[in-house]
Amino acid sequence: MEKHFSQTPRCLCRQRAYPGSASGMYTGMLGCEAGGMALTCLIVDDSKEFLASAARLFAPSSVQVVGLASTGADAQRLVAALTPDVALVDVELGDEDGIELARQLTAAGSGTRVILISLRDRGELAELIAGSGAVGFLRKDALGEPAITDIVGGIAR
Repeated sequence: MEKHFSQTPRCLCRQRAYPGSASGMYTGMLGCEAGGMALTCLIVDDSKEFLASAARLFAPSSVQVVGLASTGADAQRLVAALTPDVALVDVELGDEDGIELARQLTAAGSGTRVILISLRDRGELAELIAGSGAVGFLRKDALGEPAITDIVGGIAR
C-alpha cells in the first residue's frame, strides 16, 4: 500500500484529509498561528490499522502526514517523491527489516530524518538502532507530536 496526499504549502492553517473514517476520509483543520510551518511526515508500517490511527493522531497537530507506506519499496518511492522532514519507520515491517530500511533511507541523502517505532522497548533493540542511521526511537504507545518534535529538535530544513 502506498498513499500520498497532495503536497500543499506547509502552513498549519490548511485543511487535510486522511483515510480511516467510516466514510473513507477523515478531515481535520489544523489549529495554528498564521504562517506556521508543519513538520512533514511519512509513516511506514505494515499494519493498515496502525497507519490510519497514526494519521488521525497527527491530524490536529503541527505534524503533517504527507504519505503512508506499508512496504520498504513504497517508503523509498515516497521519500524520493515527497522528501518529508521525518519518516516514522516500524522496526518490524512484516517480512521486511525496518532497521535496514532506515539505513537505506538515511544513505539515500534525501535529508529525511528517520525515527524508528516499535511495540518493543528500546533496550531490546539498542544495538540495532545505534547502527541504523535513525535520529531516534519511539515506542508506538508514546507516539505523538511532542515526542517527534523533541527528537527532531526543531531543526529547519
